[in-house]
Order: sequence, then structure tokens, then C-alpha cells
Amino acid sequence: MKRKEKILEIALQMFNERGVSEVGVREIARALSISVGNLSYHFPKKEDIILALVNRLSSQNNQHYQHYHLQPASLNHFLQLLANIFSNQFDHRGILIGNAELKHIYSTIFDYQITLQKRVQGFELIYQNLQKANHLTLSEADLQHLISLTTLYARFWLHEAFIDHVSMSKNSLIEKYMKVWSYQLSIFATEEGKASLGEYWENVHE
Repeated sequence: MKRKEKILEIALQMFNERGVSEVGVREIARALSISVGNLSYHFPKKEDIILALVNRLSSQNNQHYQHYHLQPASLNHFLQLLANIFSNQFDHRGILIGNAELKHIYSTIFDYQITLQKRVQGFELIYQNLQKANHLTLSEADLQHLISLTTLYARFWLHEAFIDHVSMSKNSLIEKYMKVWSYQLSIFATEEGKASLGEYWENVHE
């Protein structure tokens, strides 16, 4: 593994365990058995490490979205997409469960509003295609409700999980929240859509 990637891996591990605000560049350098100067050659400031991890998270999520759009629109595939994103978020939880330092990076450096706008447009397209595939029946109000709920759910499930369900494993947590979302989708699902939801859970429990 290249030095730059190793720095990111160790930093993320420490952020996940202790939180961004509790980890400094000296601690990261010490964990890697390198000097602060060596670390700063790759990442001049701690926020540069955080930004690199945020960009990596975003890139990995984009790959999941791209893979989803290569498949036929179905609720089964949509739940697989959400489960993959939730898994990715869990693995990067240290840079998602916020504090003032993270808020500054997301709002000023990363420009989260642009990312959020793209996600909203992406979910709108997904839901429209699921309706065309006869997996969902949605009024315009239903569509806007699901878009708002999806963006809210995707941003805050992790916060609740680490307050109320801290002892649960990654897989158990994701399954718990996917069941909640599966039920929400079933309210709007056609018979074909409900069968597709059932197919997802059959694959999960194989």
C-alpha cells in the first residue's frame, strides 16, 4: 500500500474510533511511526486528510450509483444500492458524525450543497424509473415525499445508530435500517414491486 493511502487508512481508523476532533496530525504520525514532516509532505493539514477521505467516500458512492443505473430499475436493486451506500457510510463514520470541524469542511471546502443537489436529482430519477418499471405507484406529492425522506434518512441514520444501537454489528445495523426503508417503500409498491422487495430479502438471508 502506498504511503498516502496508508495515512488515509490509519487516519480513518482513528477518526472512527475516537472522532475527528480528538485526533491530531501528531497522533496520526505516531500511529504510522513517521515524522509529522513526513506526513505533512502528503497532507499539509489535518483538514486535507479529511477532505481526501470525504472525496473517497463520494467517489465510492458514485460507483454504486453508476452500477445501479446499469441494471434494470427494480426495488430489489434499489435496496442493494442503499445497503451498499450505508455500508460505505458506516466504514467512513468518523467523517460523517459531525462536529464543528467537519461542518466547516463540508460547508466551505467540500461544498456539500452541490453534492446534495446532485443526490436529490439522482433519487428523483431513480424513483421516476421505478415508477416506469411498474414497481412503484407515486403521485407528485408521493415522489417529493420519498425524495425528501431518502435524503434525510441517508444523512442521519448513522447518527441515530451510534446513539441508540452502539452495541450492534455493522451488518445488523444495516439490516435493521434497510427493513425500515423496505417497509416505507412497500407502502407505494405495486404487486411487482413487493415481489422485488421480497427478492432482496431472500438474497440477504441466503
